[in-house]
Amino acid sequence: MGKRLGDIELTTFRRTQRSRGRQALDDEFKREWTEVNSAARSALALSRRGTIDHRRASLLGQITAPVAALRESGAPTYYSYTGVGLQSWYVGDAHQPFRRLQRAAVAGVRAVISEMVRFEAESVAGLDPDRGVEFDADRSAERITRAAGVVAACDATACSWSEPLAAPGPVAPETVGGYAAESSGLRALVDFSTFPQTRYHEEHVFLSTIHCAEFWIFALRVCMDEARERLDRGDHETARSVFEQGVRYAEGLYATFWVLRTMPPERFADFRDATGNASAVQSLNYQLLEAKLFGLDPRKADVFAKIPHLVPVVLLAKPGFEPLSSRLASLGDDPDGASVIEVARVLDRKLATWRGIHLGFALDYLPPAALGTGDTAGAAFLQNFLRRSLFKDTEVDGSIVDRFFGEDEKLAELLRAYPSVGMAPGGRTG
Repeated sequence: MGKRLGDIELTTFRRTQRSRGRQALDDEFKREWTEVNSAARSALALSRRGTIDHRRASLLGQITAPVAALRESGAPTYYSYTGVGLQSWYVGDAHQPFRRLQRAAVAGVRAVISEMVRFEAESVAGLDPDRGVEFDADRSAERITRAAGVVAACDATACSWSEPLAAPGPVAPETVGGYAAESSGLRALVDFSTFPQTRYHEEHVFLSTIHCAEFWIFALRVCMDEARERLDRGDHETARSVFEQGVRYAEGLYATFWVLRTMPPERFADFRDATGNASAVQSLNYQLLEAKLFGLDPRKADVFAKIPHLVPVVLLAKPGFEPLSSRLASLGDDPDGASVIEVARVLDRKLATWRGIHLGFALDYLPPAALGTGDTAGAAFLQNFLRRSLFKDTEVDGSIVDRFFGEDEKLAELLRAYPSVGMAPGGRTG
C-alpha cells in the first residue's frame, strides 16, 4: 500500500460515501478500500491488543468493512448496511467495569443523536450539501424537537455518575492516526456511523436511530449482567438500583423510536430495497440480551444456527444456563428480593411495550409479505416472540403504543392475542 495505516487519509473516504451514498460508489473506490480493509485485518492479526497499532488497525478494519462487503456480495446485510460494528471498536474492552461500559454507551447515544440534530438543522438552513432528496423542512423541525427527548434520556441516566459524558472533538481529523488518537473514540463514531446507501434524506434518521437503539440495548445488556451478579452476591439493594437504571435505558429506546416515527412509511419505501438483506433480527447485541433475559427460544435457535455471527447466542444457551427470568423466580417470597421484583416488573413492562412498538413499526413500514432473516416473515416473526418476558402476567402499555400508532385496532388485537402479553388499556402506565 505504500503507507503506514496511521497515515491513511480518510477525508475523501468519508465525504465520498456521505455525498454519493454507498449504492453509487464506483468499482475503483470499492476495490481500493477493500484492499485497505485486507491490510487492516492483516495488521490487526499481528498487533498486540491495547497498543496504538491495534487501535488503528481495528478502527480502519471496521470503517472499511461495509465497503468490502458491498464489493463482495452487492447486497448489504445488517452489519454491512448499518456499520454498527464500529460500536465494538468505540466501546473497547468488554471486560471493563459495568458502569464504564454503560457510560460509554450513553455517551455514544448522545453523540449520534446530536450529530443527527446538526444534520437536520443545517439541512433546514440549506447549509448541508448532502441533505439529499425528498427533504421536508417541517419533518426535520419536528425531528429536532423530538431528539431533545433522547438527549434528556441520556442526561437522566447519567445523573448518578460522577464523571460527565464524553463528547466528540470539534474537528474531524484527516488520518486514521488522528481518529485513533482521540481517547473517547466519539469523533470516529460520529463521522463513520451513518453512511447511507442512497441519496434519500430520511435514510440518515433511520441509520441514526439504529445506532442509538444498539447503544441502549447494549447498556441494557450490561445492566442486566450487573443485576445478575448483584443477585448472586445477595446484594438486593444494589440490584434494585441497577434495575431502575435499566428502566431509564428502556425509556431511552422509546424516545429514540419516537424520533424515528417522524419518518413516514412512504419515505422508508424510497430506500428500503437498498437495505438489501439487512434485518434487525441479525443484531447479535439484541439477541444476546433476549437470551440472557428469557432464555433462547428453540424457534430462534434453528434460525440462528444458520447465521455464523449469531451462533454465540446458541452456544450461550447450553445446558445449565439460567436466564435472568429464572433467577428472579428463584427469589420466591424472599422479603429482601421483593423490592427487586417490584422494579424488575416495571422494566419487564417497558421492554414488552417496546417489543409492541417494534411490531407496530414492522406492520406500518414493511409490505405484508416482506421476509426477514432466515426467510422469516418480518412482522409475523416479531409476533411470535412478544410473549417472551420476565413475568408471565406482563402487559403491554396501551397508552404508549397508542401514542406511536393511534388507536390501531389491528395492532391492539395482535398484542391481546398472547396470554402472557396482554394489552393494558390506554391510561394505565407502569
